[in-house]
Amino acid sequence: MQSCAYLDVAQRPNFNTFAQGAVGGLAGAAQSVVELLAGMMQKLGKPKECADLQVTYHTNCIAALADLQSGAVKLDGKALDDLRKCLTFELKHEYRVERGGQGALIISEYESSVTLQFDPVDFRIKGQAPAMNTNISAIVSGGCAIRTTPGEGLLKVHNLEFIFGKRVQTDEVYLADLKLHYTPEQPTPEMLTFICPMAPPTSASVEGFTTSYIFPHELIEEALAFVARGWEIVGGEIYARTEWRNQLNGVSEWGRFTLYHRPEE
Repeated sequence: MQSCAYLDVAQRPNFNTFAQGAVGGLAGAAQSVVELLAGMMQKLGKPKECADLQVTYHTNCIAALADLQSGAVKLDGKALDDLRKCLTFELKHEYRVERGGQGALIISEYESSVTLQFDPVDFRIKGQAPAMNTNISAIVSGGCAIRTTPGEGLLKVHNLEFIFGKRVQTDEVYLADLKLHYTPEQPTPEMLTFICPMAPPTSASVEGFTTSYIFPHELIEEALAFVARGWEIVGGEIYARTEWRNQLNGVSEWGRFTLYHRPEE
């Protein structure tokens, strides 16, 4: 008797194929990746001389991640590297905030693009990238002019979680939502210089990417990170997205996260 070494799908990881399996693409919705692959092997025709199934390559990277985090399965170095390649994403963040008060309206806009990738050490999907200050402008009263200097933000993603549900009647597993744990930081603030008649110029710094961010967003106190929930799962090149608008105490903001799947070659 000999053991089956692996299931060779003969193609690079493709997230849509994996996602279909994760949301119940196979009858019975296997409880673990090992069960899922064993079922696939049976459907493809498992050699009679195989005594057991040694999985070294996962065809369902989302289910594999869930099993890893729960401790239901352990992977060798090759399988973890394959998983890392599949679980690679691009996260685009767009953000606009308007702050009014004391005769001025200040508008800040930021954009960032973060590469997120599975870390085989802590099993988190994470990354960070600069948030570029694409616009800083102000409208002031009293005949004053204004000079602006852009700042720079930093978007840190601590983890991208996949939240699964199970349908009551069929036990079909489906992707219900995502949880993005992230922190916006402002290494370089924006600068505003007010030039008014009969008065010397005055300057002020503005942290448009952070100071206006706290009031409307869910904050996990123990991790000091925000959480974005309520994603629309699209499933194509744009895998998921979420958008929000908030207004409170003279501050109005709009933001959007768009998640793309970019598997590593």
